[in-house]
Amino acid sequence: MDEPKDTDNKLKRLFYCYVLSGLFIFISLSGVIISTRYKNHLSGALKDLQAAKQNLFTIQGAAADMDSIMAGMDRIMTPDITTQAAEMQLLISLDGLKSGMKEAEITVSPMEYKGDEVSLPVIVRAPLKDYADFVNKTGHLQSRKFPVFNISRISLSQTPDKAVYYEIAGDIRTLKGKKK
Repeated sequence: MDEPKDTDNKLKRLFYCYVLSGLFIFISLSGVIISTRYKNHLSGALKDLQAAKQNLFTIQGAAADMDSIMAGMDRIMTPDITTQAAEMQLLISLDGLKSGMKEAEITVSPMEYKGDEVSLPVIVRAPLKDYADFVNKTGHLQSRKFPVFNISRISLSQTPDKAVYYEIAGDIRTLKGKKK
């Protein structure tokens, strides 16, 4: 009777060995799977970090470009551009135009609102006494910083008494201000 008990004990020990072996293999296999996933996620994070480092230089370059553009805008725009209403900017610019062209007859139409712009249509008519003066005044109109003067038409005409007049049609434009 000892023999069946011995066999029974051997079978139990063998069963425990198989269970422990299976458990060991399961734990080992789980560890390998977890390690593989961790490695994959870690390599993905490393790739993302490298891409971020590369993009950092691009972003720094774009920020430097934006800074230089903003510095250029400061030279173009007057400091009070953001504090004054767009209509006020146009009227101040019109006053500057009138004071610079005293002999000219300046005709103004109602202001026009298109999208983010406000424009004031203007026609400047004056006698052409000196061609160089005419060219200089036209150049001055085109070189105005902000608000800008957009020239749409320039014409020369002669009256019956042989006097020559120039006419410059265009509009003074600025951006609409934001309501605060």
